[in-house]
Amino acid sequence: MNCQEALSLLYDIIDKEASDIDTKQVEAHLRNCRDCSGVYRLERSVNELIQEKLAHQRVTPRLDSLKAKVLSELDQMDCANRPQATLEKKQVEPLPRPALRLGWGLALGAAAVVLVGVILIAKDVFIDHRAYLPLEQAHWAAAEQMDRYRDQAVTSEALAGTSVSLAYDLSSHVNSFTMVGGQMETVDNIPMAHFVYHNQDRIVSVFVVDVKRMSVPEDLRETLVHRNGIEFYDHNCRGCRLVYHRVGDAWIITATTQRDVELLDFVPGHGPV
Repeated sequence: MNCQEALSLLYDIIDKEASDIDTKQVEAHLRNCRDCSGVYRLERSVNELIQEKLAHQRVTPRLDSLKAKVLSELDQMDCANRPQATLEKKQVEPLPRPALRLGWGLALGAAAVVLVGVILIAKDVFIDHRAYLPLEQAHWAAAEQMDRYRDQAVTSEALAGTSVSLAYDLSSHVNSFTMVGGQMETVDNIPMAHFVYHNQDRIVSVFVVDVKRMSVPEDLRETLVHRNGIEFYDHNCRGCRLVYHRVGDAWIITATTQRDVELLDFVPGHGPV
């Protein structure tokens, strides 16, 4: 079970509505994934806070205790993953289930709901690693404005740049995907080439970066996977998957939000033959 699957079952686990099999699989994942474990603890604390506020319109010792617990969880996430200013630009989808379950009960706890809303947004901000978020944002932007990458002259210049400076040549077709185009970009103050591939509504970004300018985040070292003679590092969490592999002097980073795209099989080019 990966992070996306575990997080999609969180509310069922918290509300004890998940099957025994799902519960065991999620529990096993939480024991091995610090990020998802932190999200689970926070969501459970927020859920308890909401229920307590709805049960009592007045302030109770338990309510104060739950607020302190939630803030403590946020402090831990903040210390572990200190966000950059660019995090404020991230657009996150609200988690709908708590709101739906509260219904008209929201009127009983308006103040608590405001607090919960802030907590849910802050939680999504704090848990994103700053090493990954800029790449994720670049992929999201490309998916929304794909026409920016269709300029053939700009694409040719970007392809020539990766070929000459990094000795890495990209293919126009990868599996069932076709290159839309590419351009040079600066992501998190690092210059890199960004190419976009698509297959109908499925989109994959390919970032080509000089190894002197970027290294694999330390927390990815334990995700090493060997496939077809290539070493991959797999960041598969919270909706946007990033897979790293090195070819000579270049890091090749592929990104997608489509869960049915296997990035470990998506090798967009090659080094010197």
